[in-house]
Amino acid sequence: GATVTLHNDDMISTQGSYSDPSIKKTSISDANGEAEFVYDLEAILKIDVKKIVGNDTVKGSNIIRLLKEKTVTKVVEIN
Repeated sequence: GATVTLHNDDMISTQGSYSDPSIKKTSISDANGEAEFVYDLEAILKIDVKKIVGNDTVKGSNIIRLLKEKTVTKVVEIN
């Protein structure tokens, strides 16, 4: 039941900081803690995970590199 978001907000390139809102996708993780996203192009994205547990919010983040025609898996620990 965690909210998982892939995005490129505030990523840095040789041209400076950039963001493309069309790339941003959000999903809710399943009972196994997994969320699945499909992208057509290669990209390097940020992963932000947030879950409300009682009165607390636990968060985690990581970076993922998506490869064309490949399944890529990344583990993000939340605390």
